[in-house]
Amino acid sequence: MRISKQELPISAQTEEYTGTWAEAGGIHFAFETCTAGYSMDALVKIFPDNACPVEHWGYIFSGQVRPWLVSHAVGCQAIS
Repeated sequence: MRISKQELPISAQTEEYTGTWAEAGGIHFAFETCTAGYSMDALVKIFPDNACPVEHWGYIFSGQVRPWLVSHAVGCQAIS
């Protein structure tokens, strides 16, 4: 299975964020691009407890992500 960002339609877009999403093989794929300093808070507000209910695995192709606290329904996990 192969999914290319260039082949997917844009699913969500603002001035600071672009997301392209797809479902394939029972897996949700998301390619996301954010400007420096962008906060994902507005996007996660659509989920219960303001936290996406699924595990996340990913790569950062350029830039960096500062450590933050990820809140889950069963507790909190510090990311560093």
